[in-house]
Amino acid sequence: MIYGLTFLCALLERHKDRAGQIVLIAVAGLIYGGCYYSDLLLLPEPGGSANMLNVRFITVLALIPGTHLLLMLTDKAKFNWWRFVIVIVQSLAIFFVIHVRSSASWWIFAFALSAVILGAIQLTDSKKTDGWRRTAVQSVAAQWPAITPTLIVLAGMTAISLSLHPVYRQGGWLQHHALWHSIYYSLQFHPQYIEKYDAYHDGKRGDSMPVAGAMAYLKHHPEEDSPDLYLSGKSLKYSAMERLVRLALFDLVRSDPRFVLETFFFVKTNMVKDAIIDETTLEFHHAGWIGRLLSLITMLLFVGTAACSFIDFQRLSRFVGVFTMGAIASLLVPLLTVPIAQVMTDQIIAIQISIALLMTLAVAYAVRASAQLFRNATRPAINPA
Repeated sequence: MIYGLTFLCALLERHKDRAGQIVLIAVAGLIYGGCYYSDLLLLPEPGGSANMLNVRFITVLALIPGTHLLLMLTDKAKFNWWRFVIVIVQSLAIFFVIHVRSSASWWIFAFALSAVILGAIQLTDSKKTDGWRRTAVQSVAAQWPAITPTLIVLAGMTAISLSLHPVYRQGGWLQHHALWHSIYYSLQFHPQYIEKYDAYHDGKRGDSMPVAGAMAYLKHHPEEDSPDLYLSGKSLKYSAMERLVRLALFDLVRSDPRFVLETFFFVKTNMVKDAIIDETTLEFHHAGWIGRLLSLITMLLFVGTAACSFIDFQRLSRFVGVFTMGAIASLLVPLLTVPIAQVMTDQIIAIQISIALLMTLAVAYAVRASAQLFRNATRPAINPA
C-alpha cells in the first residue's frame, strides 16, 4: 500500500515531466527485479530476507519517494499547496522507513548534500543585479523539496526519542539502533579473525561477539566496571554495551591498527563490490529476454528525451549527478556496519539506478554531440563577398 501510494503520488506530480516519469518507472522496474530476479527474497534468513515484510528489505520503500523528491529538487518545482501535500506524503513514507530501519538514514544526507550543491549552483548562476540577500533567500527557498523531508525526519526522530518512557531510559535501553555493536560485529568478516581474536572473545560468534568484546574490555579496564552497567547479574544494559563496544573498538585500533584498517578498507570494500556485482548479474540472467528488452526500451526513451532538448539534458544531468552522489554516500552504511546483500538491498538498487542513469546520459550526450557535428558538416559554407 505504501509503495503503491508513493508511486502514484510521484507519477501524478510529474505528469508534465516525461523524463521524470521514465526515471520513476525504471526505479520501479529495478525494485521488481530485486524482488523477483535476485535471491534476496528467494532464500530464507540468514542468506536472504525470505519475504517483503522483513525489516531488512523494507528500506526499498524509500527509493520511490526519495527519487521523486530529488526529481522535484532538480526541476526547481514551484511551491504550491498540492505539491506541498505530496511532498509531505513522500516525506512521511521516508520517515517511516528510517524509523523501522535506521540504515535508510543515508537519504537525509543525500537530501542535504543535494540542497547544498544545487543551492550553490543557483547562487553562482544568479544575476548580479538581484542583490545577494534576495538571491540567497531564493536559492534556499528553491530547495524546499529537500528541506521538507529533512525537517520531517529529524523532527519525527526527535519526538520518538523524547517519548521514550522513563522506565526504559533508566533501564539503559537505546533510543535508536545499536550502531557501534554493528561496527564491532563486522570485524568478524576479516579472514584472520578466528586465528587472531576468536579466543579473545571466548569463541562467541554473531551478535554475541560484540557483547563478549565489551566484557573483555571491562576485564582489561576494571576501573570502567560498575554495578550501574548491568540490568541483572552480568547482563549489560544496551546503552552500556554500546559505549563499551565503542571503547573496545578504539582499543583494538590502538593495539592492532592494521587488522582494523584491512577490515574496513579492503575486506568490507570487496564484500560490498562483490554483493553489487553478484546481485546485478543474477538479476540480468533471471530477467530473461522480455525483462532485458523492457529495460532497453526504458533506457532508449530516457536517451531520446534527454537528447532532444538541451533544457531536459541539463536538468537530467543535475538529477543524475545528485542521485549518484547520494547512492555512493549510501555505501558508507555497509562499509561501516555489515556488508552483505541481505542488509543493503536499497544501496544495491541505488547503485544500479546510478549506473543505468550514467550510461543513458552518456549515450544521450553522444547523440547530441553527433547531431551537432552532423549539422556543422552539412551546413552550407558562407562565401565571402
